[in-house]
Amino acid sequence: MTDDLIGRTLADRFDVIERIGEGGMGTVYRAHQRSLDRFVAVKTVRRDVLDDERRVQRFFREAAAIARMSHSNTVRVFDFGQEEDGTCWLAMEYLEGHSLQDVIEEHAPLEAARVIHIAEQVAEALHEAHSAGVIHRDIKPGNIMLVKQGDDPDHVKVVDFGLVKELDDDSFADGTHSTGGKLTGSPQYISPEQIVGGEADARSDIYALGVVMFYALTGSLPWPAKNVAQLVYSHVHAEVPAMSDVWDAPPVPEVLERLVRRCLAKKPDDRFADAMVLATTLHRMARKLGGTVALRSAQGVARPRPVPSDFALDLSLEGPTLHERAQSAMASPQRRWLVGGLVALVVLLSAALLLSLN
Repeated sequence: MTDDLIGRTLADRFDVIERIGEGGMGTVYRAHQRSLDRFVAVKTVRRDVLDDERRVQRFFREAAAIARMSHSNTVRVFDFGQEEDGTCWLAMEYLEGHSLQDVIEEHAPLEAARVIHIAEQVAEALHEAHSAGVIHRDIKPGNIMLVKQGDDPDHVKVVDFGLVKELDDDSFADGTHSTGGKLTGSPQYISPEQIVGGEADARSDIYALGVVMFYALTGSLPWPAKNVAQLVYSHVHAEVPAMSDVWDAPPVPEVLERLVRRCLAKKPDDRFADAMVLATTLHRMARKLGGTVALRSAQGVARPRPVPSDFALDLSLEGPTLHERAQSAMASPQRRWLVGGLVALVVLLSAALLLSLN
C-alpha cells in the first residue's frame, strides 16, 4: 500500500504525518489530533480486505465495541471512520515501546516471572474484550506491546483487536494476513477449532496466549514447520512437546509448564474456562513462585513488589470441587468442633420443645 494518506486530514481533525508500520491488513501512521494537540496512531484497513458492504459493517461494529473498552492493558481507540474513497481507519493511542515479538527475538528465553507478569495482563485485557463480545482472533507477540508505565517497564497494551483477518500460505513467513484463505488469525497461533471448524471463541484466544507463553519461555514455537499445511496439522494432531525438549537452559517451573499445556489443550473444554480464570491463576502462581509480582493500584498501574520466597499459597490449576471443599472444611478441628456444637444445640432445643409440649 502506498503512502497516499501522508499529508491528508481525516475527519477534519487527524493530520497524517508519517507511516510507522505496515502489515497484511493495512498500514499504521502517526498523526496529530488537532483538537487535543496530541499524537495518535491511525490504522487503515486495505480496501480489498473490506471488499463488500457486509465486511464494512462488521468493521464498524467491531470498532465501536473496541472503542468502548477501557482496561489499562487494552490499547485505547479514540475514533474511527471511512473516507469518501472507501478507506476505513481507526485512531488510537500512540504507543512508545517494544512489541513482545522484538523482546523475545532479542532476549529469549524470558524469565518465568516476567512471562507470568506479561501473560496475566494479556489475560485481563482479553477478559474485558470477551465480556463485551469481542474475540481478538490474532493474539501473538507482535500484537502485545510493552510500554513503561510508572515503575513497570513491562506494562502490556494489547493491540489489533477484531477486524476481518484471513490467511493463506503467503501469510506464513511473517505472520501477517492475506485474503486468499478462509481461516482467521496468524498460523503460528491459530487454535485447532479454528482450523477444523473455522469458529473462534474466547478459548481460542486462550490457546493463542498459550503458544505465546511457550515461545517466550523457550525461544521456540511448539511445532517447527516449513509451511502452513504442516503447522495447522500440528495444531490439530501433534502433542505439545516438553519445554526441556526444545530448550536446554534452566527448566521452566513445572506448575507453569502445566498451565501452558492446559492453555494448549486440543479441546476448548479442556482449557481454562475463561480469561479471568487464567489471569487469576497466573497471579496466584506469581505469588507462589515468589520473585516479582505485579500489584495493581487503583489507577491500574502495575507496581512490582518482591514477595518472600517462602510465601505459601495453595496453587491448584483445576481448583477444588465442592465435594473437596466440604471434606476440607470437615477435616479442620475447629470446624468439627463448631459443627458438633451446633448439632448439640439443635438436639437440646428439640428436647426443650418436646418437654414444653408435654
